[in-house]
Amino acid sequence: MIRMQLKVMFSKWEFWVVFLGCMALSVYSAFAAANADLAGCSAEYQYMGNVFSEAYSRFMAVFPFLVVVPYAMSLVDDLSKKTFSTMVYRSSVRNYLAAKYIAVFVGNVLFVLLPFLVNYALCRLLYPVNASNPFGSSLHAEITGSNHAYRTLSSGNPFAALFFENQTVFYLIYLLILCLVSAVLGIFVLSVSVWLRKYRILLFLPVYLILRIGSLITEISFNEAMENHEKIFVNFDLSDYLAPFGMGGTYYPILILFLLLLLLFSAVSYLWFCKKEYLNV
Repeated sequence: MIRMQLKVMFSKWEFWVVFLGCMALSVYSAFAAANADLAGCSAEYQYMGNVFSEAYSRFMAVFPFLVVVPYAMSLVDDLSKKTFSTMVYRSSVRNYLAAKYIAVFVGNVLFVLLPFLVNYALCRLLYPVNASNPFGSSLHAEITGSNHAYRTLSSGNPFAALFFENQTVFYLIYLLILCLVSAVLGIFVLSVSVWLRKYRILLFLPVYLILRIGSLITEISFNEAMENHEKIFVNFDLSDYLAPFGMGGTYYPILILFLLLLLLFSAVSYLWFCKKEYLNV
């Protein structure tokens, strides 16, 4: 069943539009070097996996939709096309939905992992290594958070020590975090479709609302922390957790808790769907 679901996903034009679109952005951003502020900077800072990269901004602008399109709506498609009963007849409801979760996980990792790796490799080939950085002499303060004028739950980047030892591993960790979040969000949307089977268009809303609400709460928290230095600034903007050099205030236990809550919702949705559909098949 897993092999069949993967085969179906790879045969869908939606998956290839997302994958090739991300790959095109990856290659274009590596060769274009559109950000004049990064001229002469080291290869690592040209990489699209930085918050200040124009390519990263473009990627995150459509990210709420990218996690949905490849395969997260496939359950709704199967139910609307009457192919659900045929697939379940060959296996079981549990195996069917579990295979879909795995396929969504794989698809959402691939459209992130491969384009970002290609971009990083191209940047290493096209631009000098260990050259200048966009922060100048304040690089250490930027990484450690010592230049922040507000209180936070944790100071600086949690991987700051690794940044100064091995930047390739540093960026690889962030890429793996991005892949994981992309996969979990895709699974979450698939789980939402268990409850919203007749409203396909609404499946684009959950991730968009998560990112938008997180950004608004972050803005409010930042303004309060700047006005009152006794208050702690907490960053809930998901995009700042997925790439380095974003706004401060990130606290990764919050990200872990967030992902666990999404997985818990997915587990509940899985069990409910299996029980309900087992009685109906």
